[in-house]
Amino acid sequence: MKTVLRLVLALGLLVGSLLLASCGRSAATARLSLSPTAANATTTVAPVKPSITAPPTSSPTFAPSPTPARAELQRTLRVLSTQPATTLNPITALSGAVYLANIYETLVRANPPGAKKPLAPMLAERWEHSADGKIWTFYLRRGVTFHDGEPLSAEAARLALLAARRYGRSNFLWRVVDKIEAVDDLTLRFRLHTPADLPRLLAAPYGAYIVSPKALQAWQKDAFYFDEGHDGGTGPYTVAEYKAGESLTLKAYKPYRRGWTADQAKEVIITLTDRPEEWRQLISQGKVDAAMPFFAAERAFSPPKGYSTVAADSFIQMLVFFNTKHKPLDDARIRRALALATPSGQGGSLGEWVHPVRSPLPPGLWPYSDAVQAFPYDPQQAKTMLTDLNAEGLRLTMTYNSESAMQAAVAKAIQKAYAAAGIELTLRPMPWREQWENARAFPDDPKTQDLFLMEYAPLYPDGRDVLHTLFGSSGRYFLNLSYWESDAFDRLLAEADARAATSPSEAEAFYAEAMNLLAKEAPAVFLFTERQPFVLSERVHGFAYNPYYPDVPFWFAQLTLSKGR
Repeated sequence: MKTVLRLVLALGLLVGSLLLASCGRSAATARLSLSPTAANATTTVAPVKPSITAPPTSSPTFAPSPTPARAELQRTLRVLSTQPATTLNPITALSGAVYLANIYETLVRANPPGAKKPLAPMLAERWEHSADGKIWTFYLRRGVTFHDGEPLSAEAARLALLAARRYGRSNFLWRVVDKIEAVDDLTLRFRLHTPADLPRLLAAPYGAYIVSPKALQAWQKDAFYFDEGHDGGTGPYTVAEYKAGESLTLKAYKPYRRGWTADQAKEVIITLTDRPEEWRQLISQGKVDAAMPFFAAERAFSPPKGYSTVAADSFIQMLVFFNTKHKPLDDARIRRALALATPSGQGGSLGEWVHPVRSPLPPGLWPYSDAVQAFPYDPQQAKTMLTDLNAEGLRLTMTYNSESAMQAAVAKAIQKAYAAAGIELTLRPMPWREQWENARAFPDDPKTQDLFLMEYAPLYPDGRDVLHTLFGSSGRYFLNLSYWESDAFDRLLAEADARAATSPSEAEAFYAEAMNLLAKEAPAVFLFTERQPFVLSERVHGFAYNPYYPDVPFWFAQLTLSKGR
């Protein structure tokens, strides 16, 4: 059996449902539901059926602008979103809940790259671990209350995390955990069966929210409790009104522990739209303070006076998998030639919205290493290599997500570049679910794709997820869609994982060696990271994007607002 960290094997079982968060981001997408139950989990929360809400029968209408007096009094922030908000369930959510991080909090949160410390305390003030990295103790903040008025306690946190472990679609986070204990009122202890850097897992965008015990009990009785507009968080905002697929209104939680200043938004009105023309119109009319653009629309959109466009770097990667079960792609030399022939997306129609990155991990995403030597874009060398290998005139097929305008543009650029290298590439656009399920089910079939274009964002704030999930040998083809398996690669990851919590510098050396092996064998080629575009009113101040949280576009409490117009 492959010596791979158990956490990684669990990732393979669940990762497909989260991938859609990064695949086809330009369109509202459905999520794959995979929900195995974590072993040995105990909780008082009963199983629930998924919350399902009907889509709106008409296009969403932007909420009316507040009167100047109200805007000045409450500092209302008006947000226009192109990302779906189809559930408010903090336990089961895996997508369609991009604003939950403004309502609920985790024990820790990842700081953006470049910060002095990788993690920031949230509901936990501090934490410590045993010498072997198997026991982690977190000390919770005193004086924190849930939105229902109940105080935060270690037992409340334990129940919430057990519910997430048992019912959450991100329960892969808990596969290294044997037991969660409330040592005293504000001390929470985790016992692991293998060393792990637990705080990074607890900083995941989904799967580790701390939820009020009262809300958990209400959810036990009514599976639709959260989607009816109730919440049980400790965050700065609470739910005022929710219309699934249309709008979400939040209001400030006055007793929030960090307090409030006069220029923070006391109300946030989020309107959802999937219509580019409506998106442009509402901004042009000045009815928006902050907007998440459509990728296909914002490049041709010139913001009106009083607005600016911000392109923020992210860790969302575009890559191409080579089918190692198809000849001649089972030959690493051919794959290396194809990697050299594959353009990175510089210039052209993608322009400033991408950042070319050819290595498995982008800079800033631990354990990125400058020592990793990935293949550059060099079409002339690619052509020479193919000639030397008697592999001229290759005919290949590539699938991509037909719901993504960005993937369509990338696919056409690759097709053009391959033609210049003497490679005939047939493009096969497919809906994501069909593309993914077909690739998983029939890797050996000659009719299955030769190349698979995909976008991917880490499931938790750590680049190890990319290495394990996309290239680890799990024996099941979930997101390892190159079908590449390497005992040497798996051993290097296992050696690195065992040291990550206690000896990070030693771990980094093993990870770098694993990534160099990955680059040499070339089961895939990484093209670029995406830049996330936002439109902001001059009224909004303090905007900052954290690339570790691509599905949390706005931290509303970090913003300040000028007086209403």
